[in-house]
Amino acid sequence: MLKKLLIIFLLCLPLFVMAREKVNVSVFAREGCVHCQEEQVFLADLQKDLPQISAQYYDIGQVDARELFNAITSKYALTKGTPITLVNGQLVQGFDTPENTGALLRELITDARSAGPRFEDIKKGEAKVLDGSAGPSVCEDGKPCSVETGGFF
Repeated sequence: MLKKLLIIFLLCLPLFVMAREKVNVSVFAREGCVHCQEEQVFLADLQKDLPQISAQYYDIGQVDARELFNAITSKYALTKGTPITLVNGQLVQGFDTPENTGALLRELITDARSAGPRFEDIKKGEAKVLDGSAGPSVCEDGKPCSVETGGFF
């Protein structure tokens, strides 16, 4: 009996170890972006349930992050809008609601089998683009949430 329990434990051990391995979540964000703030709150809450999340935010108001943002949005033909999130090699543009985009992010995180790349790792085209919004991503003032109008470029 003890031998059987030991075997079951050893067979299940990789599942426990995998659940604790960190999962990189990279987010391009900018000051004043309502959707970026909503996603940050969502990810902080999600991290309570999924502590393996290792979130890194790239503020495109900073020169290095803006250059990386420009390289990624050009390479993947993305709208120059925020947030853009990378999880498990999947790029998600926009954040609609916790029930829509949040559910997609949760699924990508829980399905991850490794830490996954960060933005710096996908500049050559190794990621897949997913749509993260159920509708148009607009700011509270009704203007499109595009950084092209924010004077950054």
